[in-house]
Amino acid sequence: MGQDEELTSPRTAETASLMLTSWFTPEWSPATAPRLKWHESIKKVDEAVASGDPGSMLRAWQAASVSALVDRGWASMIAVGDAAIRIGRATGLNIAFGAKARQAYHVALFRSNRLGDVDGVMQTAEGFAELRDRETVEQCLSVAARLLEANPNAALKEKLEGVRARLTA
Repeated sequence: MGQDEELTSPRTAETASLMLTSWFTPEWSPATAPRLKWHESIKKVDEAVASGDPGSMLRAWQAASVSALVDRGWASMIAVGDAAIRIGRATGLNIAFGAKARQAYHVALFRSNRLGDVDGVMQTAEGFAELRDRETVEQCLSVAARLLEANPNAALKEKLEGVRARLTA
């Protein structure tokens, strides 16, 4: 399957993102398609939250989620999780969007751990702390400590201790 065929397949995450944002039309082609970056998608979520329209919020969040999955980085998934929390607060659907945030944070934890990125793991712990999930916060901090043992860094170790003190107090 070539790149053009892969992009136009209805099964690709990027095509799904374009469909959710109404940029996918019968005339659509990979050469002319706007590339949705996750940070642009998050801005659209914030605009939707400001508008107060729950349908727009959900569509924007879904597009951001797909863009973050395509991105494959941990920061994008944390941004999507944070956006879910903002939507939950704006709509009163804290439990539903808390679950969406939890999923995004789990992906962020997996990605940052795989990359050996202590900052990513610590930021993921912050997200779980926002969800009041103390057990997963502890797991994140343990993963960060393990990563630091493998690759010692005094500045990151000090930062981890500060995060640990703040999140476990």
